[in-house]
Amino acid sequence: MYEKQIEVRWSDLDPNVHMRHSAYMDFGAHARTDFFQQNGFDTRKFAQIKIGPVLFREEIVYLKEIGMGEKITLRISALKVSQDYRKFSIFQEFVKESGEVAAKLTVEGAWFNIETRKVVVPPEEMQVVMEKMPKHPDFQRV
Repeated sequence: MYEKQIEVRWSDLDPNVHMRHSAYMDFGAHARTDFFQQNGFDTRKFAQIKIGPVLFREEIVYLKEIGMGEKITLRISALKVSQDYRKFSIFQEFVKESGEVAAKLTVEGAWFNIETRKVVVPPEEMQVVMEKMPKHPDFQRV
């Protein structure tokens, strides 16, 4: 399982003094990009191969509040990957220190060529990294 720990900052809060909705999306993106960076795909590598991830849909379900100073663990798993690796769905859980799941985030996306502006099959080395991502129990190859 791939996990990324974060600490909620004052700037991540909303007027109700809990983590704002857009901070969940920001932390989700940070954890996903960290997974790729840890596997050899940092911003320089993406620029070199001229592709990057593009999202078509983000869906979040909020279950528990998260407050300032809390340490949260984001768990990442592959939910779906197309046969040619062009498209993917990634599932993320925001887990409190108590072990309670505070939110569930699902994103659907694809690999996007930044020059042609088209969805593309990623290079083989990216396909290998996609295979390294832990698989969700409901994982599907589509």
